[in-house]
Amino acid sequence: VESVFTMAVYTSADAPTPVLLVGNDDGRVEKWDLQSGTRMCMLGQEGEKMGVTSVAVFEPWDRRAAPVLITGHESGKVRITDYATGVLLRDLSSATPDPISSVSIFAPNRSGISPFIISCVGKVATMWDFHTGRIVRTFTGAHSKAISSSTLCRLPDACLLYTSPSPRDS
Repeated sequence: VESVFTMAVYTSADAPTPVLLVGNDDGRVEKWDLQSGTRMCMLGQEGEKMGVTSVAVFEPWDRRAAPVLITGHESGKVRITDYATGVLLRDLSSATPDPISSVSIFAPNRSGISPFIISCVGKVATMWDFHTGRIVRTFTGAHSKAISSSTLCRLPDACLLYTSPSPRDS
């Protein structure tokens, strides 16, 4: 692996040992056991040449459903893969081939509202329906810099999307 693009730490009730997820420039994600310091496995297909720029893990409310890994890529794609096996479940293509700067997941609650994936490219945040893969809405940042991260919060009567500008000029 030539370089590391992104990292995240993941823990769950089923596997309380923290796992470090490392997104690489070869399009794969390494899973590391943080207690032992050993690499557990590699997820993704080797040789895709679309570096992983952002990672997130989603554990569905329904505990019978398996966790999924959500990755943003240099190519502008967002990929959803099975967290345990690395099998690709869905490819989401953004409107632009520019690199994804961040991906996040928003699962409102158990009321039947579909979870959303938020991906950011440049000054645009795109909201995807997790189950259908369709774009629900796009948002353009009010600031002059590219978006480096986003968070979607549920309020009593609405949702609030917070975007953080990149420290670099866009």
